[in-house]
Amino acid sequence: MRSSTSAVVAFATALAVIVWACGGREVLDLGGDAGHATGSSTSSGSSSGDSSSGSSGGASGSSSGGGGSTSGSSGSSSSGGGFGVAFTQQYVMACVWQIVPSAAYATYFVATAQYLPSAGGGTFNFTEQPLVMGATSITQVVGLPATVNGSPVTIDGQSTDSGAVVPYGLVGVAIGNTVIPAAANFVGGDIDLQGAALHLLIGPGDQICGAWTGSMTSPLVTELQQPNQNLCVFTPTTGSVAPITQAQVTCH
Repeated sequence: MRSSTSAVVAFATALAVIVWACGGREVLDLGGDAGHATGSSTSSGSSSGDSSSGSSGGASGSSSGGGGSTSGSSGSSSSGGGFGVAFTQQYVMACVWQIVPSAAYATYFVATAQYLPSAGGGTFNFTEQPLVMGATSITQVVGLPATVNGSPVTIDGQSTDSGAVVPYGLVGVAIGNTVIPAAANFVGGDIDLQGAALHLLIGPGDQICGAWTGSMTSPLVTELQQPNQNLCVFTPTTGSVAPITQAQVTCH
């Protein structure tokens, strides 16, 4: 780990020189503030780990909330072409933060999502765990996993250029207080989040994107706000990790 002085200098330099644009695309309002995210969370809180080891607890653990088990190791999906079909899928979740909003400085997680449809929407089970910077495999985890089961999904619709309305799901996943360890981010020190939540858009099929809300208490004290900030891109995976590009940093 770099010294605290060099980390601050590197962070300040990056913050000063990077300018990010989201390509002029409008991002959906993904569910309001973190207080609206619900579900049964087993988020582990903080972690001081700074090295990768073993396989991801976030990817292989089972979740009993919401009426089914999550088997993230399969990396497969049972979803159809539209929203409303049950699926279990493993992803690489890449998140870009407002403090340095560039894909080059994204933090990566292995995530497993399960959608269980029912009348009016359904429920959503979710697990995530950070990956080390530069990871090429989802086994290169660091820190502690966070699991939130039984988050309610609501159905909404998005108009297309043709005038058709495409249904999709909205869900708020209340992660709570969590730490992204130094080994998993560009800052060189832990990123501490308080009252954190992921507001996700589901569909078509098992496609997911979203944004963080909550408070960042380290390395800077700031509120995470949306839209157009703190976006997360989800890429289905069977094990490999590939870096995202700036063009992928959008959710609509």
